[in-house]
Amino acid sequence: MRKQLYLLMALIMALSGAVNVRAQCTLIPSSISVTTTSCSTANATWSPFSGAAGYEYVVTTTAPGASGTPVTMASASLSGLAPSTIYFLYVRTECAPGVFSPWTPPFTFMTPSCTCDVPTGFTVGPVSCDSVAFVWSTPSGASGIEYVVNTSPVPPSGSGTFTSGSSAAVGGLSPLTVYYVHIRTVCSGGTYSAWTSLIVTMPACPCTAPTGFSVAAWACDSVVFMWPFPGGYSDWEYVVDMSPVPPSGAGTPASGPAMGVGGLMGGSVYYVHVRTNCGGGTYSAWATMIVTTPPCAACMPPAPASVVPGPTTAMLSWPAVTGVMGYEYVVSTSTSVPAGAGIGIATSSVSVTGLLPGTDYYFFTRSVCGSSSYSDWSSVQAFSTSVSTTVSGTPPAATALIFPDPASALVNIKIPGGLSGGGYITVTAMDGRVVKHVSLHGDMVTLDISDLSSGVYVVTMSDESRTLHARFIKQ
Repeated sequence: MRKQLYLLMALIMALSGAVNVRAQCTLIPSSISVTTTSCSTANATWSPFSGAAGYEYVVTTTAPGASGTPVTMASASLSGLAPSTIYFLYVRTECAPGVFSPWTPPFTFMTPSCTCDVPTGFTVGPVSCDSVAFVWSTPSGASGIEYVVNTSPVPPSGSGTFTSGSSAAVGGLSPLTVYYVHIRTVCSGGTYSAWTSLIVTMPACPCTAPTGFSVAAWACDSVVFMWPFPGGYSDWEYVVDMSPVPPSGAGTPASGPAMGVGGLMGGSVYYVHVRTNCGGGTYSAWATMIVTTPPCAACMPPAPASVVPGPTTAMLSWPAVTGVMGYEYVVSTSTSVPAGAGIGIATSSVSVTGLLPGTDYYFFTRSVCGSSSYSDWSSVQAFSTSVSTTVSGTPPAATALIFPDPASALVNIKIPGGLSGGGYITVTAMDGRVVKHVSLHGDMVTLDISDLSSGVYVVTMSDESRTLHARFIKQ
């Protein structure tokens, strides 16, 4: 019984001592202040106590709990707050480890709402006939703005062009058109302000005639002319005639800064007139430039062709006509002059295939002298396809062998049975000139053709009893 009494007295004394210690921590914080820094953050301060081990604070919308957030300084950064909310801040001093003062009375503060303000100082200018500039001030804390320029007064439903600057300009606009400039603030957390808009009416661009007008190229029957873009416009009209007087009526519409006109006469003076289409039925004055087309060379037909026929092919060649662009030809079984176009080629020779053996054909050719400019058809050239290279006289027909074909330096001619005494070989160009003439005894000869021009050549091999004809191509 005595032992239990001693234990009870010891417990009472211990509890009494603890109460005394806690009663000694009367350093209750004062001069509490809270400054909101955003809609979700704030800074809190209070008067410090010398020798205090630290402090605890609680931010709540109700009463404080048994413990708070410890800090060593008489201040705290508050975060994670809800916007537009009333909060209570409680603070207590830690006088010694585990020994705290009572909580302060609640310090009441309210967080502001999180708003994304529209840009301020929004103005439009300068404005030209096809561009507009605008300026603004971005609200503090925002990352930038978005802008849209269109012809609708309705605020955009989507996003715009972002910029972190305080000005922007948009070009490529149409003169005499009403536009709306829309801007909005881009705030943190992917939020935006409402759109704010200004209206602007684009002025008319000066309706000036094209300048820097020049002729880029011309032929005897055509002309190409060009001009730079006047600002704000992309449509024009042009007239090419033989009068220096500006046209009294409309011209041919054009949408580019260059145009070509054909069907002109060579050696003639023409006037190229161009004016700007400024829209709304208004036009600039005509700008006029004079140009003289060069004379067109006489478009001469080719001379008669030389023909080397085969059983199903024919090699045709004629002297080149100076100054022409090319030729057209027709191979027909009719002697009638062609009524339409022929087959176009760039060279003065052609190999025709797909012919019928032993058939009479008629060859026509004409010069191509320019755009839609042709000579008359040449005189008809008649020829007949054959079955093989023939030999006249006796012994019976045989075929000469010429190799290589085509050749560039040397050509070998082998004659079955050879040529008897007095035999010769003649090489003739397609224009009728004899370019080689050599005597031959035997059945084989090699000719040096390196001095000949490229083309088709006819070889005649003859003695007292027979004559052979063949041809080769010199590369």
